[in-house]
Amino acid sequence: MSDEVIVSVITDATGQKGYWGLNRDFDLLFTNERIICALTANTGGAAMLGGWIGYAISKSGKGKARAKYQTMTIEEIMSSNNKNFAIPYGSVNEVRINQILGNAGVGIKWSGGTTGFNFPKAQIDVLKRMVNTYLNGKLKSGWW
Repeated sequence: MSDEVIVSVITDATGQKGYWGLNRDFDLLFTNERIICALTANTGGAAMLGGWIGYAISKSGKGKARAKYQTMTIEEIMSSNNKNFAIPYGSVNEVRINQILGNAGVGIKWSGGTTGFNFPKAQIDVLKRMVNTYLNGKLKSGWW
């Protein structure tokens, strides 16, 4: 078995695991084996509680979390926060990529449920390259 390595990253992805729950900010770490969804900020709850001030406070920790992850192994990243989760490539049934205005979105149906993220449109080519490389044949067109 080969060593797992991070091959690409989508930053500032907002979403959650499953249909229900508060949106959170993640970095999506693509490895040669899976997508690691690493929490960078808990935007949903803070934004709801404090409006724009809560939103700004919740976003302020993103850089710290990202810097911390850069010094960790993959397994340390996974265990550093109970909101971090992984999507093994073999568990993915379907991927949908969409874009509108300045944002892009990805929806993933996998054995753990359905997971969706929005992220800056400037990163859509990176996502498409990762999907074509590791999830070839699972990309579907259109919205759910």
